[in-house]
Amino acid sequence: MTSLEKPIFLEGTVVHGYGRGKKINCPTANLNSPSLEEKLKDLENGVYFGWARINNDENIYKMVMSFGYNVYFGNKQFTIEAHLLHNFESDFYDQNLRLLVNGYIRPMLNFDSLEKLLKAIENDKSIAKIELEKEQFLKGQKNEFITKQI
Repeated sequence: MTSLEKPIFLEGTVVHGYGRGKKINCPTANLNSPSLEEKLKDLENGVYFGWARINNDENIYKMVMSFGYNVYFGNKQFTIEAHLLHNFESDFYDQNLRLLVNGYIRPMLNFDSLEKLLKAIENDKSIAKIELEKEQFLKGQKNEFITKQI
């Protein structure tokens, strides 16, 4: 894990993705990537962690996200997929989502099996939870970008 020199701020409307996340215990909120891809061009495609807020929800959630080309599934399209570390009772398509990206976990990888991918995803979630409890990252949940009313 590495801390980013400075956080990355992403904001967009949650759009429909491939629907795979729900089937593998990792539902994701997908952002419209063409408009945000430019902000990420200098970073390695991979798995990152940080904070998320939906609309003006009073809660700010820990999140783990990937961006790039999902090698295992053979994606040809660049995607930004955030998994909020919370159990939601409903989807939040068409809602505004703000992401404050604090750190890097690993590159996008291809896996020999779905089982190995699922194990890596669970490990990513655990890492994000642990890292976001560290003082240097806890302050991210109070960042003006995340806390502002929209």
